[in-house]
Amino acid sequence: MKSSLLRELDLQIESPAFNKDTGFTDYVEMISFLEEKSSTAPFEFQIKYIGTSQKGKKIPAVIIGSESPDKIRIWLQSGLHGNEPAGTEGLLMYISYLVDQNPQDVLDHLVLMILPMTNIDGYEVQSRYAADGADLNRDQTKLYEPETVALKKAFAAFNPHVAIDIHEYRPYRSGLKTISEDIGSIAYDVLFLPSGNLNIPSPLQEMVHDVYLPVVSQKLTSEGLSSTFYFLPRTKDDDSVYLKMGGASPRSSATSFALSNSVSILFEIRGIGLGREYFKRRTYSSFLLASTVVKTTLENKDRLLSAYEKSIVISGKKKKIILSYSPSIYEDEFLFYNTSIDSLIAKKLEVHDTNRSTAEITRKNPRGYIILPEAIHIAEKLKILGVEMYPLKNEKKVLVEKYLITANSTNGNEDQLAVNNVSVELRKGRELLPKEAYYIPAEQENFGYASCLLEPEMPNGFVNYGVLEVIIGEFLPVYRLLKPKIK
Repeated sequence: MKSSLLRELDLQIESPAFNKDTGFTDYVEMISFLEEKSSTAPFEFQIKYIGTSQKGKKIPAVIIGSESPDKIRIWLQSGLHGNEPAGTEGLLMYISYLVDQNPQDVLDHLVLMILPMTNIDGYEVQSRYAADGADLNRDQTKLYEPETVALKKAFAAFNPHVAIDIHEYRPYRSGLKTISEDIGSIAYDVLFLPSGNLNIPSPLQEMVHDVYLPVVSQKLTSEGLSSTFYFLPRTKDDDSVYLKMGGASPRSSATSFALSNSVSILFEIRGIGLGREYFKRRTYSSFLLASTVVKTTLENKDRLLSAYEKSIVISGKKKKIILSYSPSIYEDEFLFYNTSIDSLIAKKLEVHDTNRSTAEITRKNPRGYIILPEAIHIAEKLKILGVEMYPLKNEKKVLVEKYLITANSTNGNEDQLAVNNVSVELRKGRELLPKEAYYIPAEQENFGYASCLLEPEMPNGFVNYGVLEVIIGEFLPVYRLLKPKIK
């Protein structure tokens, strides 16, 4: 059948990129656009600079609506990869729409923080990476980059109930030819990438899968746009092909946001490598994602708040931490585009789905963690992420479990950091805690985040990423607290 997926849309879009024939909105144009909208907005419109890029550009966040404790907070982010411009243009289009429409229902019940261009230096040269070559969506747990630190501090301070991150994906992939020679590209306008991390409280996951994604999918379909869950082709040892679907890593925003107790979705729009081809279609897709998430929040605000409150309770009282999981395996049909004959083709493929994972290895949740003074650097990172902790004012002897490193295999590196895969033994005993050690209580909404970064076997945690040094035969400077609390 003939494809309509790759036809450009005929509509007017108000953002700087569509006032010129080449290129995308640059930083100066964006700031001018935001300042003009701020001057004409009939509601509270604040431009707040949350930090500075490596090349000295101030990172803007637009706060729409008056901040109030009884309002639902929504975080809308794009441009984390600098070569994915549709998210930035779509959020600028949404800002313009809000100023023009002045939607009182949104303003009465919600406050929005919109960050259209988060990787400014990369965006200015249309590069995925920050100025020093780092991938900012692989830095969510390492927190080495100034842009990431600024974003995480702003996120923790805003503490959103809902958070989305808009990206673009590369439709033309060499791996597609391993599926079939007649496949030219992935056909979907939008791919959904919620987190499949099993340590995220179930009420938040239910809101994503039962409320938000069905509504977003239906809205896209009604506008003639296609969608499914994010996938990548992979090859087994026997050369057979399967699709790896979803993700669960706290190193990227979907999981990072969700572990902060937010309803979280990362969206991928078909676009990397296309330049300005189908740019209205891509920008409008981004606009629809933002506007539909906001509208869905408004229509389900009571259910959302209930899920949010339940999740806070669950986070501090979970009995088990999931250390590893196995994805569900099944077959499903997917659409691809045959560019040689301008036609869609359907292929039935094996899927390894992280969104439907089951737990493999678990560990009893502690009643808190202790970080010793020699590991103060990881305590500072956890503070940036919004994890509550308290320095001990006096020495205390308490019952703890200590991690003894029994084995470690280092597999290459990522961004100049060794990737450690350790085995540990837990040793129980009473330990004298020194003054200035940090106590992290379990009774807090971000305790799940702390667990995912401090448990040494966790993928992309502090040990796995080499942020915390390990030596075989020695104990980590992190303890698991076994008593309910330290008085």
